[in-house]
This record gives sequence, structure tokens and C-alpha cells, in this order.
Amino acid sequence: MASNPRPVIGGPLASAVLAVRLVLELTALALIGWWVYDVSTGPIRWALALGAAAVVAGAWGAFVAPRARRRWRDPKRLLLELVVFGLAAGGLVHLTGSSAAWMLLALSAVVALLVRIVGETG
Repeated sequence: MASNPRPVIGGPLASAVLAVRLVLELTALALIGWWVYDVSTGPIRWALALGAAAVVAGAWGAFVAPRARRRWRDPKRLLLELVVFGLAAGGLVHLTGSSAAWMLLALSAVVALLVRIVGETG
């Protein structure tokens, strides 16, 4: 099992960063699933949407999560994180045409950096 990075800053700040991170992760899964649902047709669109979200969640759990058995090291792990959030932002643009995707990407990048500063133990 990969060890968690030692936090530089702990307490409430670390907890807040990790809470925002969790919300971003769940938002990314929802946006990716919604996007796949929207571009799919036919009776299997729900299965495709849930399957896409499950694949992303599985990759996250296997390679990014703090307690993943095969946790990747940076920069490979960071790249996967940014790909997931990039897909979510792409889905947001497709679904809404909104420029909020840029805010999602910026917030995701800032939180990814902060997680590396505060650690992942909260």
C-alpha cells in the first residue's frame, strides 16, 4: 500500500480542502455520466452513463485515491486527475454551453495543488 504524503498543514484547512476535493470528485462523476447519457441513444443510455461513471470511479479508486493499492506517483497521478476533471469540464461545455467549465478546471487545479500541500489525511 502506498503511503500518504505527510501533511504540511493540518486541521480545519486540510479538512476543508479535502471536503472541496470530494465535492469536485462527485461532481466530475456526475458530469461525465450525464454527458455520456446525453450523447447516447436508445434503451441502453442509462447503462452507458452509469458504466462510464463506474469506469472513471474505478480508475480513480485504483490509481488516485489515498489508500489505493496501486496508487500512482506524481506526475502520473496528477495527469489522471486532470484528465478526469478535463472530461468533466468538457461534459459541462457540451451540456450547458457554459463557461463555468473554466471555473471547474481552475478550481480542480488549485485543489489538486492544495491537496499536495496539506496532505490527504485531513
